[in-house]
Amino acid sequence: MLPNERMQGGAISGGKLEERLLPYKDKVALHERNIEAISKEIGNLR
Repeated sequence: MLPNERMQGGAISGGKLEERLLPYKDKVALHERNIEAISKEIGNLR
């Protein structure tokens, strides 16, 4: 957590943190879709 992501009382400022996590969430979603596609292809081989 970056210093400017803190609010009073040590709580995380949701907007800034969410903004920083967005590219990672997109990558996770992409990999999840790839896993689903691979699993489907494996199922077709059986």
